[in-house]
Amino acid sequence: MLMFRSARLKLTVFYLAILVWICLLFSMLVYRSATDELQRSLHTQTMRYFAMQRLRIDVPLQDTPSTFSVPLPSSIETVEENIFSQGKQRIAVGLLIIDVAILFLAGAASYFLAGKTLKPIEEMLDEQKRFIADASHELRTPLTALKTEIEVTLRDKNLTLLDAKHLLSSNLEEVEKLEHLSQHLLQLEKYHKEELSPPQKMSVEEVFEAAKKKIFPQLQKKRITLRAEHLEGVVMGQPTSIIELITILLDNAIKYSPAKTTIEIQTICIKKNVKLAVHDQGYGIAPQDLPYIFNRFYRASTSRQKENENGYGLGLSIAKRIAQANNASISVESALGKGSCFTVTFPRVR
Repeated sequence: MLMFRSARLKLTVFYLAILVWICLLFSMLVYRSATDELQRSLHTQTMRYFAMQRLRIDVPLQDTPSTFSVPLPSSIETVEENIFSQGKQRIAVGLLIIDVAILFLAGAASYFLAGKTLKPIEEMLDEQKRFIADASHELRTPLTALKTEIEVTLRDKNLTLLDAKHLLSSNLEEVEKLEHLSQHLLQLEKYHKEELSPPQKMSVEEVFEAAKKKIFPQLQKKRITLRAEHLEGVVMGQPTSIIELITILLDNAIKYSPAKTTIEIQTICIKKNVKLAVHDQGYGIAPQDLPYIFNRFYRASTSRQKENENGYGLGLSIAKRIAQANNASISVESALGKGSCFTVTFPRVR
């Protein structure tokens, strides 16, 4: 995306500008310290040389006491200045080479870090765009149906009261679909922000009984048997959301199971975790659909659509968000024609 490429380059330049100032400041300090030390060292050596020349040993010549000393070179200060100047130049060149190498490596590192910094924002923006596109698509279907039915009815010159009632009844169904979709979208956003009340301890059996009451009419309608086994363990979480999570999994199992089948729910306590599994005898999920089954608006194809169940592909996505908000995880195992098993893993509370 062009916008993020431009932002990445700007962020890279910003990082480099900071590093340039740091390198300049550091180099100036090193240069000053090194040149001061060089000057001090040269001065010390010069003074030692002077001292040694002044302490020359007296040499006797033809039994006549006399002394002589080796004259000091008149250009010693000039030599010292030349050495100091060359030393400063070498220090400056060395620091320059080091700074250029650092900036070259820092440029590559800055570009990489800028990409890492912007990646979550880019992914979030892409996700938001997909969400808007998917939501718009899902909203368009009932709205188009409403518009078409109303237009056709308005063109009918022989419209009767019965026809008008039928139209209103059909429109009401579409409005209910829109309401259902909007509620799911609000739920998804709520759990995305993790706006949950403080967690509480609750037994798995209590959660199951509360969820069972919600889906009982659907069980009766399809004459499905719900079997609970080994419902043991205590979990920590927000009660309403945990009940909603189990309700979604049971509702999903009912939707994609044939009539007169059995749904099993059981718990397994393993060390620090409590695993709650919902197993159905439904149509199963194709292997190519499994990685995407928890994505928003995703509905697996093939035999799962045989029942032509109404839905928007948001239930499992909401279930995953609820699990994450309660420090739990959710997974699925499935095979076509052999049913599916959704497992929620909670931290165990003793």
